Amino acid sequence: MTNKRTVTLFVGIWVVLTFLSVSFSQTNAQVGFTIKVRDVTPPEASEITAVPSTVDELNEMVDFSANWTDKYELDSWVFAWDMTGSYQNVSYANFTNEWSNTALSITDTNIETKGSINWKIYASDTSGNWGVTPEISLTILGDAPTYDTLITPSGPVNAGDIVTLGANVYDDFNLDKVDLYIDNSAGWYIHDSIIDINNIAKTAGFNYNTIGLSGKTVYWYLKIYDSAEHSTVTATSNFYVN
Repeated sequence: MTNKRTVTLFVGIWVVLTFLSVSFSQTNAQVGFTIKVRDVTPPEASEITAVPSTVDELNEMVDFSANWTDKYELDSWVFAWDMTGSYQNVSYANFTNEWSNTALSITDTNIETKGSINWKIYASDTSGNWGVTPEISLTILGDAPTYDTLITPSGPVNAGDIVTLGANVYDDFNLDKVDLYIDNSAGWYIHDSIIDINNIAKTAGFNYNTIGLSGKTVYWYLKIYDSAEHSTVTATSNFYVN
């Protein structure tokens, strides 16, 4: 007669002992064997979010998170992104609940040119299985550069004077170039440029020599560019050369 019993075995190594009875010989025997139960199911992610989902300025903080489930027990997680051009692991921790949460600042001034940051989170369980979220894109939305009060001569200008023309210029992520346009009665042209500024704020000042311009009115303006090729044109200003 055979007795059957069904049991559920959890992850681990199990030693099973059973007795065999041979009826015609009235003999009992003990048989032992080992069962190894392995967990081969990786953690799975849901509720994958970045708040905010778009970034409007340098040094903005973003909260990244994902909720994880596992067949047995979660162990640790790793956050990775390609902010600087290639994927890097930038945050990690052991699970204290089912969430992987990290808050990070957007610090790369060149990210506006790329227009997005790709990111994902990896999670492991205590059996050594790894799961990963889909690759998510964080959108970078920079505005055009801005400027404040123009720097222009405040008093009389005599022919041969060197005057300073410019403005304080700003961008959400990365200024790239400022052109100084001049019209001294010969038509507009680019007199000088400041290139590769690589900053979010700068005083853009240009020296302009007024030699040979006696009796003329000089008109000028700036055109400001950022690394994403957004541009802003300042108001036109002018001064008279005695």
